[in-house]
Amino acid sequence: HRGYKLKEIIKVYLQEKGYEIIDVGTKNFDRVDYPDFGFAVCEKIINKEAEVGMLFCGTGIGMSIVANKVKGIYCARITNVKEAKIAKEHNNANVIAMSGNICSFKAKKMVMKFLKEKLLDDEVYQERIDKIKKYEEK
Repeated sequence: HRGYKLKEIIKVYLQEKGYEIIDVGTKNFDRVDYPDFGFAVCEKIINKEAEVGMLFCGTGIGMSIVANKVKGIYCARITNVKEAKIAKEHNNANVIAMSGNICSFKAKKMVMKFLKEKLLDDEVYQERIDKIKKYEEK
C-alpha cells in the first residue's frame, strides 16, 4: 500500500510507452501484506506470463526479500539509474523492487533503464549468474 501511488504512476507511464502491464495489485492505499503481492508478481514470471516484474513498497526492501525467495527470480532493490542498469547488465535481474518514496521522475528513468538494458556478453558475469543458479538447485 505504501508503494501504490508510485506503482500507478509507473503503470500509466509504461502503458503510454506501449508496454503491456499485468497489475496484480494493490488497488488502493488500504493496508495489505506485501508478500502476497510480491509472490503474485514472481509467479507471473515463473509461469512465463511476464518477462520482468516491478515491485513497489515503502522501502523496496521487504519486496526484494520476498522475491528472492522464489526459485528463478533474481530481484534487485534499486535506488538510482546506475543500479537499474547494473541490475540487468551484471546480474540479469528479472525483477526490480523500488521504494514508494522515490520521486516519479527518477523512478521513470530507473524503470526505463532496467527495461532497455541486457546482460553484458561477458564470461565473468555469466559465471557468477551460473554459480547462483547452481546453488539454487541444491
